[in-house]
Amino acid sequence: MNAKSALTIMIFATLQKRIFSIFLLLTLTFYSCSTDKDEPIAPEVEMTEEEMEVVDEAANTEDSTEDTTEDTTEDSTEDTTEDSTEDTTEDSTEDTTEDSTEDSTEETTEDSTEDSTEDTTDDSTDDNTDDSTDDNTDDSTDDNTDDSTDDNTDDSTDDNTDDSTDDNTDDSTDTNSCTNPADFVFQEEDGLVLAEFEDVALNGAWALRTEFGGFSGDGYLVWEGPQYFNQPGNGILTFKINIQTPGTYRFMWHTDITIGDSGSEHNDTWLRFDDADDFFGVKVGGTGIVYPRDRGKSPNPQGSSSDGWFKVFRSGNLDYQWEAFTSDNNAHDIYVTFNNPGIYTMEVSARSSGHAIDRFVLFTDNWSPADATGSSNFSTITCD
Repeated sequence: MNAKSALTIMIFATLQKRIFSIFLLLTLTFYSCSTDKDEPIAPEVEMTEEEMEVVDEAANTEDSTEDTTEDTTEDSTEDTTEDSTEDTTEDSTEDTTEDSTEDSTEETTEDSTEDSTEDTTDDSTDDNTDDSTDDNTDDSTDDNTDDSTDDNTDDSTDDNTDDSTDDNTDDSTDTNSCTNPADFVFQEEDGLVLAEFEDVALNGAWALRTEFGGFSGDGYLVWEGPQYFNQPGNGILTFKINIQTPGTYRFMWHTDITIGDSGSEHNDTWLRFDDADDFFGVKVGGTGIVYPRDRGKSPNPQGSSSDGWFKVFRSGNLDYQWEAFTSDNNAHDIYVTFNNPGIYTMEVSARSSGHAIDRFVLFTDNWSPADATGSSNFSTITCD
């Protein structure tokens, strides 16, 4: 039995006692009032001690009842208040708890959502970062691989191109393989060397001209400086020739006269093969031989010659023609001997101004003069 049930039973018992006392008091009062007024007042009835005890007990019961009622009321009020307070507190607590729970839940939810979002974002970011990193790494790897492949391909291509260029330069038949004329080497093939005079590094007052037609290539060279009749070695032009077929070669050049109208003036230039095994002239239609002066051999040509240089001239009309002679008034054809394969040097030096030199040819006796000078097989040019 709980406290409320016990209190209820106590109150009910007390009320029964008080009702009984009130009923007894009312009965006595009624009895007293119902007596006739004319009748003498009944004497006081002396109550026995037991009756007095009953009356006192009733009075005490009344007081007790009032006290109990008050106490009960107070208790009830307190209980009610407490209950109400408890209920209110509970309700309030519940409401507060619910509100707090809802707020807390909302906040928690928000916090959790935010945390979850942040975590998810972080995780997602991490994952995305990882994925992005992986993707970027893959892409970067692919790109780097592609770039590396491209770079390696380019490098390999460059290397191969360089190697191929070097190889092709050595074996090329294209004169464009070399760009610096100072490094040009003219390749003999099958006993023939054919070259343009403009394919040389110019020196001094040599000039490339095109005014007089009949030349081949880009033009012809002409000396535009002072004349050196007895002083070879001025404005030297140097040609490197690679001989692979040893033997004796005849020299001829294709020239013209650009000054005056005489075939015997402005018609000569100096020539030398100083590192060849022999350099000499053979009398046209005969057997006589001449050698350039100052090389320890004789006989020497008539006219000018010194330091291994031959004065080489042409005669006849003023047009371009293939002729190359030495020794004045006793024309000798020009020959040079190469006993071994190798690179040899041909030098040209200024003598007469206005002598146009277009191209030259060296050929063995396997070639006729007509075939050699009429050939279009210009020598391959390589770089030294």
